Amino acid sequence: MKLLRLLARTFPFRFAFAVLFGVVTGLTAAGLLMAIGRALGHGPAGLILPFVALAAGRIVTYVLSVFAMNSLANAVLVDIRLRLGRSVLAAPLAHLEQLGAPRVLAALTDDIAMLGAATVAWVDCTVETATVLGALGYIALASPLVAVILVVIAGVGWRLARRFEQAGNSMQAEAREIRGRMFGALNDTIHGVKELKLHRARREAFLSEGILPAIRDVHAAFRRSFQQYANAAGVFRALLFAAVAVALVCLIAMGTDTAHLVGAVSAVLFVQAPLDTILLRMQDVQQGNAALEELDALGLDLAAAPPEEMETSS
Repeated sequence: MKLLRLLARTFPFRFAFAVLFGVVTGLTAAGLLMAIGRALGHGPAGLILPFVALAAGRIVTYVLSVFAMNSLANAVLVDIRLRLGRSVLAAPLAHLEQLGAPRVLAALTDDIAMLGAATVAWVDCTVETATVLGALGYIALASPLVAVILVVIAGVGWRLARRFEQAGNSMQAEAREIRGRMFGALNDTIHGVKELKLHRARREAFLSEGILPAIRDVHAAFRRSFQQYANAAGVFRALLFAAVAVALVCLIAMGTDTAHLVGAVSAVLFVQAPLDTILLRMQDVQQGNAALEELDALGLDLAAAPPEEMETSS
């Protein structure tokens, strides 16, 4: 994906550290699940020390991953802003006039902000993916049948949810087209503020016929896309609960003892939250990729406009 390549190419060490801390954070969460499951099956003896160690490790790595994640997102924002600013200054005037001020303004504001949110979302997805994989490993050891049920039903749910997400992405693209009109109206507000202040009738007409309809259309388009994303999350969550029900019925039919039954079902319930987070945060990643494509579509050579030597870690 474009965003992933950008992060790995521009800030390889920061990106690697953020991903590393995220993976360790996720694995410690899965380790806590395993420790609790072992206590359910074999009693609490020897649980305290591993539990304390894993809990402390999760807290420390979580703090480090949040710091690395925010530092990376800030560095990306600084770098892209510098590159975009230099690209705008280096571009031919005729090309900038062809693009228009609203489109450039949207790139300098909305698109840059989406890239920062998408960077944080990538690291969040790393944390939750490691958590899910670790929990699946525990589930597979405790009950291979439950692991197969979870993987199959979650896979079906993911495919169905992706259909809603694709519809939401199409609506996001529509919202981006309308957004240009909104930024055009906002740009006209800045340049025509003196005249609008002097003529009340023109000011009222501009607000009611220009800026307000544009803002409402943009928000309506984004709201429709968010509804599709909510539908995706609802479908995915419903199928995950179906996985719990199927696993519970199978384990009872197999005569599984109560401790292992509770442990397996608790593990399945445990992975629901990180799976939901991955599904939701991937929407931010998708918006970040769309923002990068929008920047590429401007015809501004960001790669050929490196910023001057400076500290981007501040």
